[in-house]
Amino acid sequence: MIVVKVELWSARTDERTELGTMYIANDGERSIVNPNRGDYLVRQARKGQTYEQAWTRPAREGRVLNHARLNLPVWSLVLKALQALGHAGDK
Repeated sequence: MIVVKVELWSARTDERTELGTMYIANDGERSIVNPNRGDYLVRQARKGQTYEQAWTRPAREGRVLNHARLNLPVWSLVLKALQALGHAGDK
């Protein structure tokens, strides 16, 4: 599982504030057939949620299908996960 956490680190106070967390998990199905590809479940946590709470009652959820997991950097998967949650192009 990949955990993407966004934190704000204050330069003035040195305080750290969590702004958001996203969980990306390979569902294991496509990778068995072709280890180079993967299908992923994506969950976005609500503020203050534990992993277990976010996985069962996420703020948003989505899927990334047929990702070239061995040929692309992890940031490509993170971008696709954000798109799957409906965040790409937010204005």
